[in-house]
Amino acid sequence: MSDLAFWLFLAVAIPILFLPAAIALRKGRNVGPVIALSLAFWPAALALALKTRRR
Repeated sequence: MSDLAFWLFLAVAIPILFLPAAIALRKGRNVGPVIALSLAFWPAALALALKTRRR
């Protein structure tokens, strides 16, 4: 992978990695567990963020 491809990959991957945290924050939910899950299990974090209700 070239340098440019690597930086493009990071530019796309990092925002997607924290998408569940952004969703949880918008819904007013505690983002700590969502961030922990996001770093380890991205699909589970996304499901948790989407499943929670607004306060």
